[in-house]
Amino acid sequence: MAKKFDAVTQQGLKAQELATRHRAVLEARLGAGAIDGLGSNLTLLGASVAGQVAAREQMKSSTVSQAKALENAALLVTAIRGTVKAHGADKATAKAYGVGTLMNARVPKSVAAAATGVLTAWSKSADTGRSLGILDTDIAALTTAAAAARAADEEQDHKRVDAPLATKARNEASKAVEVAVKRIAAAGALQFATDAKIRGSFESLVAGGSSKKKPAPAT
Repeated sequence: MAKKFDAVTQQGLKAQELATRHRAVLEARLGAGAIDGLGSNLTLLGASVAGQVAAREQMKSSTVSQAKALENAALLVTAIRGTVKAHGADKATAKAYGVGTLMNARVPKSVAAAATGVLTAWSKSADTGRSLGILDTDIAALTTAAAAARAADEEQDHKRVDAPLATKARNEASKAVEVAVKRIAAAGALQFATDAKIRGSFESLVAGGSSKKKPAPAT
């Protein structure tokens, strides 16, 4: 997809150069502001495409960060539950820590719920937790990991919302450039209808241009 926008940009730049060179005679055909408008859309298209590439890279980075945060939080939850079970905690305490409750380590909300359960149980009776082999440092580590997992999940949600807006801006700019190129090609071909060299340079802007075709014989 990026190659398509690169091609549109290159054709737009060629059209801009030709239109600017012959602005004095083309502006009346194209309308005031058309040539400058092409320049603005080219700038926007370049920024939009670059922004899309950057967004994809940021999304990948966020995914990696989220995966690591989720992994750390899930590992801490399972380890804490394991020590609660190993110490033979009573049913109420075991249930409070989530022993026996399923947790999907790949789903942020599942990990967050499990971590919240552990942290809540600890907050209600830290002494009970310590008697089961849990240390304050374990809880501090889980608190940090859980917060990182939630933050990474929220960041990805924001980027998923922003992505369609960036795509729309890019597509609109690309369409505007394509339309401008066609109009400039047609205007130049008409303005220089009898000048084969200049007319050819304008017709070459669009696919299927007739710059290599011989003029039809007069009838």
